[in-house]
Amino acid sequence: MASMGMSWLSVLCGLGLAFMLLIAAQDLRDGSGAGAYWIVQTLSFALIVCIPAILVRFFRDFARDPLPFGRQQSRRLLVAGILVLIQIVLGLVSPPAPAATISLAGLPLIYSARDGHFIDAGHVVEAVFFLCLSVVFRYGEALQEDSDNIL
Repeated sequence: MASMGMSWLSVLCGLGLAFMLLIAAQDLRDGSGAGAYWIVQTLSFALIVCIPAILVRFFRDFARDPLPFGRQQSRRLLVAGILVLIQIVLGLVSPPAPAATISLAGLPLIYSARDGHFIDAGHVVEAVFFLCLSVVFRYGEALQEDSDNIL
């Protein structure tokens, strides 16, 4: 049942990614200058999809394996931390969102999603957490190996 849910989630994420790429291609063709924004947003979306997929594998192996500390587990956490760092960099290099004109009761309003670049503190904390947890798991692996050698 869980694999069926993951396959549906994969299909939905794939459709979302295809939709974002379609918008980026259309903006590039129109020459509106928003294509670069959509390309960066598509890459960011791909990272947002990859991080939970890595963590699902991490928790699945953590629950099933009698020896939870392993090199693969540490690598998964390290990769998740690096992906979050890449997401932070993408947020910094992302061009501003294209302005859209929205009419409200006949009055045109100009809307832009954000002004300027910023670093999300939540992402920084998340990256540091994953990287530190990776080191803890690597240390746990070394302790586990030492205790196995003693016995």
